[in-house]
Amino acid sequence: MPLRLSVACELFFGNAITPATLRTEHRKGNLAFERIAGKDFVTPKAIQEMRDRCRVQENPLASSYERTDPAPKIEPLAYSPRVGSSETGQSLSGRDVLRAKLLARNRNSSNTSERSTTRSTGTARLLPFESTTS
Repeated sequence: MPLRLSVACELFFGNAITPATLRTEHRKGNLAFERIAGKDFVTPKAIQEMRDRCRVQENPLASSYERTDPAPKIEPLAYSPRVGSSETGQSLSGRDVLRAKLLARNRNSSNTSERSTTRSTGTARLLPFESTTS
């Protein structure tokens, strides 16, 4: 038996959602309903199908403590003539990296404006300014 959306919200969700929410689920393709004389109706079966479609599936854990394969066998390191501490490359500070980027940007950018015409060397005539307060 079809129910008005407001009645379905009350019966199936305890008014935790509104008819607008059900209409949104209809637009998303999760809920089928009927429109009769401009009024929207939904069946209990359609509500259950929507709930099945919207059910959140739990994701398996990305890591766990259980080991499914045997621990890998660790071979001793081969002899190396270089024994001692190793040096890592010199690290740059954030400031150095930013400075290098800015310098590269300035170096690679070309002039996009047209060449400037020569400025006139005429003189400007100054007008005397009269003060209103004497």
